[in-house]
Amino acid sequence: MQRHLDPKVKAQWLAPQYALLIVFWALAIASIYVFDSDRIVFGMSIFLAAIISFAGMAALLFFPLYIYYSKEYDGFTYELTDNEIIIRQGVFSTNTNVLPYARVSRVELCRSLPDMLLGLVSISIITPGPSESKDVTHVLAGVSVKDGVIDEINARMSGAKKEAPAAAQKAQYTTDRAILLAMLLEMRHTNASLSSLLAALRAPPAKK
Repeated sequence: MQRHLDPKVKAQWLAPQYALLIVFWALAIASIYVFDSDRIVFGMSIFLAAIISFAGMAALLFFPLYIYYSKEYDGFTYELTDNEIIIRQGVFSTNTNVLPYARVSRVELCRSLPDMLLGLVSISIITPGPSESKDVTHVLAGVSVKDGVIDEINARMSGAKKEAPAAAQKAQYTTDRAILLAMLLEMRHTNASLSSLLAALRAPPAKK
């Protein structure tokens, strides 16, 4: 079953963007108030201009940012199956990563101050990269601590690593059995060829 991140993560994504825009807006208004003695902006008082500019910023920037991050939230899903973790993400196109539990090197947890305030945690899933010297990190940023996702991933990883030797042993047994059967078939074929040759040698010579 596909799962989403905790909805509170959208507030964590949007808060820095909104805060930066508000700081620029406040600095602009403060600069006009301090350096313009008339405190008139496009024929309006500075207070009316501040209200109108803030409303315009909300309509042109705040709302589009909210729509974008909502789409990003909806497009980010993860699934914990019996054998692997499937992570899908993307706004305009979907990128899917399939991480078998047996290939996961380790799982790391990170909690920033905003995470602690919202009751969230970021889970980093590390798998071996194309080269031995470089790992690949896949992050589930914004998982609720109450969901028990961390314990579930660790339990499934432990089960997969316990099953891996048995699976390898079974695969090796299958390979050895196939080789043995091939050798027996080859020996049977060789025996049949030798029997035919021996029969031909024992046959009486044809009379002229």
